[in-house]
Amino acid sequence: MQRFHHNCVRTMLRMNLHQQRRFKITMTKLFADLKNRVRPLRWHYETRLLRWAGHIARMKHDRLPLMLLTSWVPNSRPIGCPRMTFGRTVKKAMKRREEIWPGLKFVKPDNWTALSDAARQRLRQKHAKEARKHEIAMHTHWMTLAQDRQLWRGLVRGPEPETTQRVPAANRARAQRSNHRHHHQPHHQPVHFYPVAGQPHNYQQHQHAGYPNYSHLSPRSKADKRWEIIDQGVMGSHNPVNFGLSPGGGILNRF
Repeated sequence: MQRFHHNCVRTMLRMNLHQQRRFKITMTKLFADLKNRVRPLRWHYETRLLRWAGHIARMKHDRLPLMLLTSWVPNSRPIGCPRMTFGRTVKKAMKRREEIWPGLKFVKPDNWTALSDAARQRLRQKHAKEARKHEIAMHTHWMTLAQDRQLWRGLVRGPEPETTQRVPAANRARAQRSNHRHHHQPHHQPVHFYPVAGQPHNYQQHQHAGYPNYSHLSPRSKADKRWEIIDQGVMGSHNPVNFGLSPGGGILNRF
């Protein structure tokens, strides 16, 4: 599912996987180009997870979901890494958001290069103890933030996508393109049609601008009128069908 989601993002940006690997473009950069209008799948999963965790944190103390989330087992831990639990999944999701779970970074002193290896080791051990105390404090800090529903929702969702409004000039240009696409030629303008030899056309519908129209005559009257025009020699190189006369007539139509 994540692969399909990434393929859709590349299609929106008119890019393929070969171009992304060639220019070394990360998916984080592609999502940033969309200005948070399209989020990663992990964001949707973690947002739903953290919103449900905040809902549990606002429950009363006698509710079973809150009791299961905040309880612990007094026995010793079994050998090996424990399985992934709901609490650890929530913790990993919170650590990806600095506003909910701020980390405690190790800051090197100014004379770090002048210190010995033993002094550096002591500083690292001291920072490890402080980081452990900070992590224990964060286990209950997020529940304090979750008591405010609106604040918690804003922290979980992060920055909202920018809403762009079309300027009036862009709206007019878009409307003109739409009208041109759906109405190539307005109905109030006359249609001038010039027949091409060898191509059948509906000549009675497309009349030349300067020709008279005899389409209202009866079939026999059309045949007589056609031969009258041909006998007078006023046609020149034009086709008599442009006058609205039926092209199916022959010699037998004169009689």
